[in-house]
Amino acid sequence: MPAEHAALLLARIAVNGQPLATRFTDAAIDANDAAGNYVTELSAAAQPSLYASYALLHKVVRLMRVHGVTALDDLRWLLDNAADVGVLAFGDLPVSAEPPTDLFGDWLALARLRLLRATVPSAPELLRLGSKPASTLAQLRTAAADFGLSADDLAKLDAGRRAPYRDLRFLARLCAAAAQIKRLGVSAATCFAWADRDTDAAQADIARQIRQTAKSKYEAAAWLSTVTPMQDNMREHKRDGLLAHLIEKSLRIESPSVTVDGTVYANRKYWRNSEDVFNYFLIDVDMSACQLTSRIQEAISAVQTFVQRCFLNVEKPEVLISGAERADQVSLDAWSQWKWMKNYRIWEANRKIFLYPENWIEPALRDDKSPFFVELENELLQGKLPTRGPRPRCATTWRRCTRCTTSRWSGCITTSTTTRPSTTCRRRSTGCMSSGAPRPIPRPTSTAASTSTPGCGRPGSVSTSISPVSTSCRWCITVRCTCFGW
Repeated sequence: MPAEHAALLLARIAVNGQPLATRFTDAAIDANDAAGNYVTELSAAAQPSLYASYALLHKVVRLMRVHGVTALDDLRWLLDNAADVGVLAFGDLPVSAEPPTDLFGDWLALARLRLLRATVPSAPELLRLGSKPASTLAQLRTAAADFGLSADDLAKLDAGRRAPYRDLRFLARLCAAAAQIKRLGVSAATCFAWADRDTDAAQADIARQIRQTAKSKYEAAAWLSTVTPMQDNMREHKRDGLLAHLIEKSLRIESPSVTVDGTVYANRKYWRNSEDVFNYFLIDVDMSACQLTSRIQEAISAVQTFVQRCFLNVEKPEVLISGAERADQVSLDAWSQWKWMKNYRIWEANRKIFLYPENWIEPALRDDKSPFFVELENELLQGKLPTRGPRPRCATTWRRCTRCTTSRWSGCITTSTTTRPSTTCRRRSTGCMSSGAPRPIPRPTSTAASTSTPGCGRPGSVSTSISPVSTSCRWCITVRCTCFGW
């Protein structure tokens, strides 16, 4: 301990009205006789005040270390104002087994003051000013400027009274309120309105205001990740509240059993715990917010659980599967179909193949290819593609098709891409199908084809591709016109 702190303690702390400095420097302690022996017996029985002074000094030093009283000004302030502000005075520490008064409340106030001073350095002085009767409310609010609150906020919090400023607990609550107001970014009056728990129509608007205020503190991208933990905590509280309400209501209005056709069954609406609620709704009501799911997934799980319970005959008396219904293999709604319907992916694949078989057939297995398409397919598979790609051969196949059938346009789609900063490429894909009976197929005399014919009335090129479709028409031809600059 620094010498200044020690000198201040020895001068200000007293035992039985005598300062420690005076007691420790008493000449009688070191008095000697003619033979040089000490004449004063140093024992607890002979010198109780001296031993009590050493015990008190030891406790004061330990208390200073625990509460972090290291500055000389802080120590002097505590010695001067401890009694006025209602905190533990160092000289009041007990030195006997049974202290005369209960000092725990004063010690707790000293701990609060230390925590408060770490946040608001001027809190001790404000506390001392509040203990003076001559202090005005305006002076107290000015001294409370370090809390970071406006005059209107302080007026709302102190309710126009100066008495709270001499209460350490009020200053601690004032510090917590200031931190909350700063975090929310709203006034104290708004916080009081938000704290109203009346169940009136304005509560919905207040809830929206609170949510909007919290959302304004974050970027749009960070809001979802920020609000998710808060919502998860609220979801679990709402789950517990709703579950407790349903169980309590069921115990009041439902009977434990019901009678159907002379048979007594357990009432499935009589809920004693969460397991009974699950047996009715077939949804795990004890689940937490640790896993992301969807209502569709919960519905699928509930249906699967319901069917399994039906097979086990635990849904009686509502559902009872007889032996004949189990053996039924013909009806469209037979229970035996559950063997493959219970696996969703297998059911999905079966339905797709049943409804849209043309999307799943292998191209090599199709037997409705036109002669022109077969010839084009062989030409493309026999040799390498030319530099310009399959466009010439596709154009030749296109002309062969138009000679033997009447084509009609079936659809058109246009897509745009930017090939250069100042040039836009628009690609138009048009589908054609044959209609009516095909004409005799002429044998081609030449495979050469011109590809300069515009397909859309603008300068460009024409590319065609032919692929077989269903048996209702002989072929489907797609024409792509690529034009630049429009």
